[in-house]
Amino acid sequence: MKLVSVRLDEEIYEELEKQAKFLKLPKSWIIRRALEHYLAKLARKDRVELAFALAEEIEPTGEEKRLVEEFRKKPHKFIPQEEIEKELGL
Repeated sequence: MKLVSVRLDEEIYEELEKQAKFLKLPKSWIIRRALEHYLAKLARKDRVELAFALAEEIEPTGEEKRLVEEFRKKPHKFIPQEEIEKELGL
């Protein structure tokens, strides 16, 4: 396993410490899991949708911006959850 050093804002560090104590888990475990989750999101095919959620954190590429505009222009059909569950046999 590799060692990485990270600087955190005081607020983030305090929240991390609070959660670690509450969960009775090492801070490093929480950081590792959060990073794994974040990196998995970045690796997904739905990068355009992720760009919406992370707009303040990453600058979308020109192609992503074009796709976002295209996505916003298309009409979207609402499908009730019950219909989806029925279709999936849930």
